[in-house]
Amino acid sequence: FTNKNGRAMNRILHKALMMVVCMSFASAAFAQRYQSDYRVLNNRVQYQGKDIIADAKTFEVLGFGYAKDRINVYLDGVVLKYVDPTTFRLQPGINAHRGHGTPNTNRGHGVPNGDGYRIPHYVVSGNVVMFNGHKVEGIKANSFKDLNDGYAKDAYNVYYMGKRVPYNMVSSSFKNLGYGYARDNFDVLYEGKKISGASCSTFKVLDYGYAKDAFSVYFEGQKVKGASASSFVVDKDGYAHDFFNSYYWGVKI
Repeated sequence: FTNKNGRAMNRILHKALMMVVCMSFASAAFAQRYQSDYRVLNNRVQYQGKDIIADAKTFEVLGFGYAKDRINVYLDGVVLKYVDPTTFRLQPGINAHRGHGTPNTNRGHGVPNGDGYRIPHYVVSGNVVMFNGHKVEGIKANSFKDLNDGYAKDAYNVYYMGKRVPYNMVSSSFKNLGYGYARDNFDVLYEGKKISGASCSTFKVLDYGYAKDAFSVYFEGQKVKGASASSFVVDKDGYAHDFFNSYYWGVKI
C-alpha cells in the first residue's frame, strides 16, 4: 500500500475494531438488562443489589417484576398490600413487549423495569384485582377477565389501565382489537377514550396503528384528514396510501 492507502486501511480496521467492541458491550448490557433483579444469597433476598425484608426459604421469582414468599407478594422489590401470596397468580398471556397488539409498531406504551419493557397488567389475589401493583376499585374478581393491552372487564363494567371506562360500555360485547383499539356494539375506543363518530359495525384495525371504518381512516385514534377509507392500504414501516395520497405515521406526505 502507499502511505495514503495504508492510512485509509488503518481507518477501516480501526472502525471495524470499534464496532466489535461496541457490539460486545451492547450484548453484555442486553444480557444484564434481562437478568432477574431479584437474588437470594446466604439466606438474604436482594432486589437490584439491595436487601429487602423477605423469607429467603420460600422466596419465589414470578417474572415481570413480581415475586412472593409465604408472607408477602412483591412488585419491583416493594411489598404489595392486601395481596394474599397463597392465592396470588399472574394472568396468563401477559405481553412482555412494547406497544399494543401483535404485530407491533414499537410506537406504543411500555413500562420500564429490570426485565426490559413490559405492558402493565392485571393480577388477581382472592377477591382483589390489581393493576400494576395498585388495587382496582369496584371491579368484581369473580367475573374478571384480562383482555390484554391494559383492557379488562367484569360482568358489569370495562376498565383501561386499572380505571373504569366512563362511557357505559357494554361488557358482554366488549372486545380488545389490538394496537390500543377496542369496541363494544356501540362505540370504539383508543387507549380507553371514545373515538367520536367511529362506526363500530364496520371498524377494522389494520397495521402500524392504522384503522378504518366505512367512512374514515384513523391513526392512533385520530382521523387521518382527507384519507379515502375505501382505497386506503397500509404498506410498511408507517407508510400507507390511498388512490390520491401517501401517508407516513398518519401524516399526508
